[in-house]
Amino acid sequence: MVASISRSEPKLSNFQPVPSTWVPLHAYDARAAWDGIDPAHPENKVHVEAAAFRGKLTYFETVYPWDQPLRQEQTEESGSSRALTFLLIAVFLVALIGSALLARKNVRLGRGDRRGAARIAVFYLSIRMLVWLFVEHHNGLPGREFTLFFLHLSDAVFTSFFLWLLYVALDPYVRRRWPHRIISWTRLLAGGYRDPLVGRDILIGAVFGVGMMLLTILVDASPHLLGRTAQIHIHPGVTSLGVHLFFEKFAVQVTAGLFQSFFALFLLLLFVIVLRRERWG
Repeated sequence: MVASISRSEPKLSNFQPVPSTWVPLHAYDARAAWDGIDPAHPENKVHVEAAAFRGKLTYFETVYPWDQPLRQEQTEESGSSRALTFLLIAVFLVALIGSALLARKNVRLGRGDRRGAARIAVFYLSIRMLVWLFVEHHNGLPGREFTLFFLHLSDAVFTSFFLWLLYVALDPYVRRRWPHRIISWTRLLAGGYRDPLVGRDILIGAVFGVGMMLLTILVDASPHLLGRTAQIHIHPGVTSLGVHLFFEKFAVQVTAGLFQSFFALFLLLLFVIVLRRERWG
């Protein structure tokens, strides 16, 4: 095993000095770069960049052929991408304005599970503020800390209130048209964490989540299976490593899970109301 490990270790003789092309953000007074072959993946060429300041290493990065500089000119957006952007903005505005009107009507009529909506909003507000607490860079300067706090707070309050609007707007109609689809959801909000139906739906969701992860891994590995260069997502130059980013990634997943579900349900309900039917034909 020792022999196999030593054979896979990179050697300086396998790298040739080349001009440095990546400018580090750190202070430096000397830069150097080398080109070579990755011993673990001989089919991949590797470019290594390094910089030092007063004899101490301040920057080191391994650059693979598929890596792109983080600081570069933004490419022009294609027509299809621009159209998709406008479509997503339109869906957001329709959901925002439509949910506000429906929520106002339901509140006036005394309909809707406002307690459940408040619980969801407070939960989401807490998640967003955890991002401010653990992910944001705090330097102790009162002015900057004050600004960061209110920027995160205003964003968290807006998105949480938007989530509350969606819930209050959709709840009466979903309970009337599809009550069987929200039984486990209602029991979960009521505190039934150990309810068998809630556990069943969580397991179903977990299975689908694992399936999506496996599909993503398969898609990433497919070039290698076809004899092409496979992309390596985690390498020494990656910028998203760190335990503290758990809260940011968790907040992104919670945001996607809640808002995408509510948006899809809102559009489905809108189509049913407009078309006056739930099935084609």
